[in-house]
Amino acid sequence: RPGAFVSPFSYEHFVRAELAEIHGDLRQAAEEYRLARAGPEDDTFVIARLADVVDRLGREEEAVQLLAQGDQMDPDDESIWLTRGRIHERHGRMEDAAEAFARAAGTAPSSEAGPLALASVMRERGDPAEADAVLARYLARARGAGAARARLALAIDHRDPLAAAEAVRSLLEAAPTRADEVRGAATTALDGDQPELALRLLAALP
Repeated sequence: RPGAFVSPFSYEHFVRAELAEIHGDLRQAAEEYRLARAGPEDDTFVIARLADVVDRLGREEEAVQLLAQGDQMDPDDESIWLTRGRIHERHGRMEDAAEAFARAAGTAPSSEAGPLALASVMRERGDPAEADAVLARYLARARGAGAARARLALAIDHRDPLAAAEAVRSLLEAAPTRADEVRGAATTALDGDQPELALRLLAALP
């Protein structure tokens, strides 16, 4: 969280948890996130990460309890609402997921995470017009990397290689470290039988 004190102990275990998660060791990740919470101050972001891992381990009830703890700390925390949405989505509860992602978008108007997640759920529900509207409302106020990510999502959904390439260039200008995200989008395009779009995305990389 912005402005929150993070002790060296908590930071070390948070990093260890992230690395364990990257390597697919969810049990170790959960243990490290628990240790990260044992520092001088608890943190809603760590709680959210722990809840997501616990749910992926098949312990949804425990994940829900963790998110409730996060609500007690801050009922308007974006990370808690995003994780709640992901858990609902993972279990096929699309209406609940949409509500959670909409709440996340409302708690952090400048962040692209909520609108992108909400638009994705809208498309999964078969409502592309509403998905476009969600991103359009966000783009009306967005700037920088967040706006570029939203434009990239729109371009991919509309199978528009030129708009996707332009969005990638804007994204990398605002956030050069997002190259892996662009490669992931190219993989998604290939999986969706959009080879021209994938090629444009990769060609836009430096």
